[in-house]
Amino acid sequence: MLFRLTTNTPVIEWSYSKRDLLSKCNRRYYYHYYGFSKKTALEEPNKKIIQSLKDLDTIPLQVGNKLHLIIQTYFKKAQGGEVWSLDRLLNWAGKISREGLAYNRQYNQNNPPSQSNPYKKLLLEFYYQLKNAEESYAEAYSKLTNGLTNFYNSEIYEDFRNNGVSPEASVEKKFSLERWQYKVRGKIDLAYKKGNKIIIVDWKLGNSEGGDESLQLLSYATSASQEERIPPENIQICMAHLNPNVATEFPVTNENLSNAEARIAQDVETMTYLDGYGRVAALDAFSRCDQLRICASCQYQTICHGRAINGDA
Repeated sequence: MLFRLTTNTPVIEWSYSKRDLLSKCNRRYYYHYYGFSKKTALEEPNKKIIQSLKDLDTIPLQVGNKLHLIIQTYFKKAQGGEVWSLDRLLNWAGKISREGLAYNRQYNQNNPPSQSNPYKKLLLEFYYQLKNAEESYAEAYSKLTNGLTNFYNSEIYEDFRNNGVSPEASVEKKFSLERWQYKVRGKIDLAYKKGNKIIIVDWKLGNSEGGDESLQLLSYATSASQEERIPPENIQICMAHLNPNVATEFPVTNENLSNAEARIAQDVETMTYLDGYGRVAALDAFSRCDQLRICASCQYQTICHGRAINGDA
């Protein structure tokens, strides 16, 4: 049973990325949403260091973001009457890869940039000088090339491509669901109407990351159902894994949507409970996960452990 919220309880914003971070490591969640903030955790002694580390990307995260950017641009250009060729998409991806590698070769934790670059991000693997960083980088961008090729050519995504170029299709559309004492926020990669149905597509470069991705997609379906005022059975949600070239459809029912809402409410309960501690920099309320794989991909690892973590150790 959920606890009773009072009128003084702050409005919590729920997103799948925020929920995913909390489920992996409470301490990282604190650094990301409280220790970093200029408005909360004002007694946090490492605030300046946290602020300098927050923008570090991992290689998989950066490549995933570039995938979304390139596909978004493809659809936006096509909706305006300009259809980009596969070569143009791949050339752009190659340019991004080369420029990013050159930038990251310049800097590390012992030689940080004098100021942040709004167009280029430091990568955690290079910043902490993790071994095989360049090999991991090359492998990730090779997957991006393969993923874009599959997006452009594979019959599996033909319906998505054909409908995504329509001006009526929504690309990277933000949504917000208002609930009592919390908000649900997200961004839908692609959505379009087909007959009496709405098709929702989420692009992924690799296989499942092991998280509860169905909850992410069901939050999208909830938004579409309420905005378009259509029954759940008229919503089709699909996760497109572009590098293994597989599309997975998730069922949408009233029961699934109700379960998703209940789970989001449970997440909000936990977030609300922790919010009071985060605002006053009560770090001990946020436990470390101490899982090597997770710690090695965390930008705040030197604050937690006093050293860089080698994920292969």
